[in-house]
Amino acid sequence: MYKKPKVFEELERLAELAPVAFYWTDTNAIIVGVNQNALKIVGDLSYQKDIIGKSPYEIYPAKTAIVIETNIKKVIEIGKTLSFEESVVDPTTGKMRYYTAIRSPLFEDDKIVGVVGTTIDITAEKEKERLKLENELQKIKLEEQRKFKKLVSQAAEDTKSNLAVLLVIVQQCSGLTRNEVFETIERLADDVPIGLYWFDENNGVVGANKQDTENTGATSITGYIGKTPYDYLPFEMADSIVKHCTLVMQTGKILSQEELFKDITTGETKCLNSFKAPLCDNTGKIIGALCTSIDITAEKDAERLKLENELQKIKIQEQERFAIIARGVAHDIRSPLMTLQTIVVRISKNLVEKDRIGLNSVTKSITDIANNLLNNFKKARSEVTIEVMEIQPILVSLELSKIASEKRHQYANSQAKIYDSYEPNSSFVFIKTDQSNFDRMISNLVNNAVDAFEGKKGKVDLKLSTENKHVKITIQDNGKGMPQEVIDKVMNNIAVTQDKKDGNGIGLAQVRGTLQLSKGNMLIDSKIGKGTKITLTFPITGEPDWIAHQVVLHKGDIVLVLDDDGSVHYAWDERFNDYKNIVNLIHFKSGKRAIDFINAKSKKHKIFLLSDFELIGSVTSFL
Repeated sequence: MYKKPKVFEELERLAELAPVAFYWTDTNAIIVGVNQNALKIVGDLSYQKDIIGKSPYEIYPAKTAIVIETNIKKVIEIGKTLSFEESVVDPTTGKMRYYTAIRSPLFEDDKIVGVVGTTIDITAEKEKERLKLENELQKIKLEEQRKFKKLVSQAAEDTKSNLAVLLVIVQQCSGLTRNEVFETIERLADDVPIGLYWFDENNGVVGANKQDTENTGATSITGYIGKTPYDYLPFEMADSIVKHCTLVMQTGKILSQEELFKDITTGETKCLNSFKAPLCDNTGKIIGALCTSIDITAEKDAERLKLENELQKIKIQEQERFAIIARGVAHDIRSPLMTLQTIVVRISKNLVEKDRIGLNSVTKSITDIANNLLNNFKKARSEVTIEVMEIQPILVSLELSKIASEKRHQYANSQAKIYDSYEPNSSFVFIKTDQSNFDRMISNLVNNAVDAFEGKKGKVDLKLSTENKHVKITIQDNGKGMPQEVIDKVMNNIAVTQDKKDGNGIGLAQVRGTLQLSKGNMLIDSKIGKGTKITLTFPITGEPDWIAHQVVLHKGDIVLVLDDDGSVHYAWDERFNDYKNIVNLIHFKSGKRAIDFINAKSKKHKIFLLSDFELIGSVTSFL
């Protein structure tokens, strides 16, 4: 019978007398009591009945609950008062609030019976920090805008004379007839220091001044009068000019664009920044366009050279990225290759079922790693290449069992022992992820755990459990442990630069990527000289359609076992031992004989086939 600790009774008596908010839990992090001041923080005094007797997982989202439960257990484990920064969603407003949580162990008869805690709301301080950061970012943004305006002003200074000439001449032509407009331009054009040319409403050349004629390399404008750009320029160049000129006359606006122009005398292609203004007669009808161009070939060449330099830098970076990928692949491929070497030694003696399965698993791992290398190399070559992930439900227990078996092969000749265990109700749960990346993630973490033994004796426990609609995978070793600064870097996505021999951080970038892909979380608990425990948490997903929840057998049904390994037949005999008087269990090692047997039976017989997914040396394919 449960006996309430006296310290809990004392807290209940004193709780409402205390001027601060506090609450207390038992050693399982179950809420035992909470005073009114604590309830006022959430703004709901009736909230007490909703939280007494509940765990953090029944009150908060899983991500928040994991943190709170972990912190409470840390206080119990250390036996000292600790403080933590935690964030909780306010149930009344739905907004995130931030607290400094201070928790102390509760003792009775020199034994910890629970934890008492109080919280200090630091939301306002956090908001001040956020606003301060926003102000700093705003200052940076304003400074960038100031620099940008300065660049724009400088550009305007360089071009305003050309634009001013266009505006002045167009103004001088205001209110004139068509003929008078072109005559006025002809009279004024040679007196300006910039090149000018003008078209009629059909994009035919009407005239150009001496400056423009010299810029194009022509000796006279006479030969171009009445012609369109299509008559003297390559089609693409002419088409760009004509379309732009037409747009100016259609919209009645001054427009600019970059144009390519071929120098008549040298054949050199120049890049021009062209400005065009519409010309109107005294009736307001648009009768043509007045144009000027600035030669920006030198600036464009400078931009081109700069771009080539940037592309060269990108190429070097691609090579560096590929080198990093190659090193990662070299790291990842080590495990399956070592396993393959171990199995090859055994093949010379006898190829049994477990070795064949192991060989298939290793071959798939090597293939996946090679594909990953190719995908990443393509991604490094072009930012528009997207690596396609196959996100689908996977049976977690099956993947962990497969990896554990592979690792036992890999480290068969070492002093490292690898165990896998599965809590009740965890053997048949699914998560959504990319299977290849998930397998690499677990493999990397197990390798890190073995490396922590530094060649000495050690044990790695790979465990699977479920909790509150989540899957929990723990990889725990009794190796040398990880320094706190390394853990902090890993949890904050900071690269860990230690060498492989240090056993820290290797492969964790891939782990983080897979967790993000699978909506998972990771916690690391490590003690120097004691070992490391890594907990991965994933949301459980629904079972795929192809899963059979049960297979119903009736008296007289035939169960046909097809496998080329005798030990498998023995195992199924043991499994069906209690059903010998109900079903007929028949064994075959040959696919052909099994097919002949099935064909010989009449349709009234119900046959359930339990078959190996591969039959070595068999030429029959029927599944």
